[in-house]
Amino acid sequence: MSAQAPARSAAPQPLYRASALRAVEAAHADQPLMARAGAAAAAWAEQLATGGRILVLAGPGNNGGDAFVVAERLRARHFEV
Repeated sequence: MSAQAPARSAAPQPLYRASALRAVEAAHADQPLMARAGAAAAAWAEQLATGGRILVLAGPGNNGGDAFVVAERLRARHFEV
């Protein structure tokens, strides 16, 4: 048996055009991006939670701010954070 060359994959394509993302962001300009990201991550963590305790780890910078929003939202939903 002869070995076949691996198939070439196409170059990665963007999922959305920048103009489409700007339109989505403009439609939700009343709620800051960090608050939206934190709320979405908290909802996702809540779906995955198997108990009343959730550990939130954060680094410095904007990701730390997102994590703070996540922790705040989960605490409001009666999780031990």
